[in-house]
Amino acid sequence: MGGERERGQPARDELVRVLAERDVLCTVADESSEARAHRCGLDGRSLPLIVDELCGIEPGALLRVEPDVRPRLVRVACEQQPLTDSKSRVVPREGILCQSSVLGPQSTVLVTVDRGPWTVDRGLWTEDCGLWTAGRVTLPEHPGGTMNAAICRRLLLSALLLATSIPVAAQVRIIQTNSQGNNIHLIDPATNQIVGEVTGVPINHGAAGAPDGSRLYFSSEAEQSLHVVDGKTLQLTKKIPLSGRPNNISISRDGRKVYVGIVSSPGAVDVIDTVTLEKVKSIPMKGGIHNVYVTPDGKYVVAGSIAGKLMTVIDQKTEEPAWTLFQEGVRPMAFETNADGSTKRIFVQLSDFHGFAVVDFAQRKEVARIELPNDVPPEKVDKGPFNASPSHGLGVAPDGKTLWVTSRPNARVYAYSLPDLKLLPGYVDLGGRPDWVTFTPDSKQLYIATENTDTVVAIDVAARKEITRIKVGKSPKRNITWVARGTS
Repeated sequence: MGGERERGQPARDELVRVLAERDVLCTVADESSEARAHRCGLDGRSLPLIVDELCGIEPGALLRVEPDVRPRLVRVACEQQPLTDSKSRVVPREGILCQSSVLGPQSTVLVTVDRGPWTVDRGLWTEDCGLWTAGRVTLPEHPGGTMNAAICRRLLLSALLLATSIPVAAQVRIIQTNSQGNNIHLIDPATNQIVGEVTGVPINHGAAGAPDGSRLYFSSEAEQSLHVVDGKTLQLTKKIPLSGRPNNISISRDGRKVYVGIVSSPGAVDVIDTVTLEKVKSIPMKGGIHNVYVTPDGKYVVAGSIAGKLMTVIDQKTEEPAWTLFQEGVRPMAFETNADGSTKRIFVQLSDFHGFAVVDFAQRKEVARIELPNDVPPEKVDKGPFNASPSHGLGVAPDGKTLWVTSRPNARVYAYSLPDLKLLPGYVDLGGRPDWVTFTPDSKQLYIATENTDTVVAIDVAARKEITRIKVGKSPKRNITWVARGTS
């Protein structure tokens, strides 16, 4: 790099090229006697320049790869402008990458050794040695040597402590089951393209994903089992026998239990331990269970029965029924939360009702019933059959601002504002009989399966307009959003 450094120090001629990933090399940080002499005399340096945010740490020392050196992410000492051409530039002493398997492959922190002022983004100031640590850091380069080993150790320790409090990047996938097939599709909401497929789950019904990204779980009506699938390879690893024919499933917030609704008479909720991968309990129910949910706060499991005409709320700790409601077939449900995350209301779709009921969770009673609009010309109304479920799919957006409810006769989805439950202007035509709905975590996109067209409709939530239609498998119904933390 040309130019003079502060204090009149000439720039070093030694350059380290930023490598492509396939050419990434290892290097070892060492120190010289001169470096030792300077390691704690650094407090007079100027304030750091912004570089990038912390991703985490791992063992070893690597040259940083090219994809991470891009405009507005890297600055070098004494320069006030970011690099503008990551492909053609080289960076002096760019990149000792410290890594630790404790935090997984997503956790990385870049340490750049340089003679000028330090550069750092979100760092932690280490008072005793005058170091900024954690974040993308540029430490001063010492005359006659590279980074001091003692400084590196301090840096890694502080970065480890800070990294544990910073969320690891998560991968988001829309998981779409296909009820008349043996496959399940994974959709990337960033591109609205199918990016994965699970096979070998005949008449698949419910889906759930481990929060850590390690596994996916699917219920198979044909085999009366819970299929366990590796979250990375998407290959089947185990089939867990169930007490009867399953329908929908749900997973606990910590990922340690999967709850499976058993629709076979007399009805039950099977409890699967995800550590041992065994069925550890079967909770008796009054009637076969069609849908089962874990409340957003994780404290309750809610089961709905069509045949039993009952909604049963189960205490998650004791795994015993706490209270029940309704004398009508219970279909899909959605949950609204209080500010503290506890359950405020449940929106429940019922057999032979074109709309939804509103349940006050604290009062344990129905407080309202709202019918969907009949705003389609009679000649365009779908006459079914709908299996006694004209409205079968609803969801509360993650930001808690809207409730979206599907209509099979109208082939539309309607949005209601929360908490006042006012019908919002506009609707989205879906081109088929809609089923389940699921959102991206940022509440920007909504995905609705239309079972008679074998498609999933992606919707812009704010605009209430269709984005695209994604062709999937035969008769898609249940879907979920899988936020897999710890995956690449």
